[in-house]
Amino acid sequence: MNPTNKTSGDVGVGTTTLMSGQAIVDGINIVAAAADVTVTLYDNTAGSGTIVAKYILDISVEGLATYVPLPSVKCTTGLTAVVSGTGAEAIVHYR
Repeated sequence: MNPTNKTSGDVGVGTTTLMSGQAIVDGINIVAAAADVTVTLYDNTAGSGTIVAKYILDISVEGLATYVPLPSVKCTTGLTAVVSGTGAEAIVHYR
């Protein structure tokens, strides 16, 4: 596994495969535009299978942006992010 830290760049609404193979996820930046945001990370090369992390940003409580630290979540098959919420974006930090 490559120990170099990476970021996904802006991942918009939909399903985005970030990599195939092993990864360790360290955190997620989440930004909302007008609605709550849900970010689900899968240990897979598709938006299905084993969920390794899921976070819902409730804009009425947390505002329009947050950073979610993750305790070195391990993926073995791949890393795919599914983002939902009008105008939502996420940045996944992984290595």
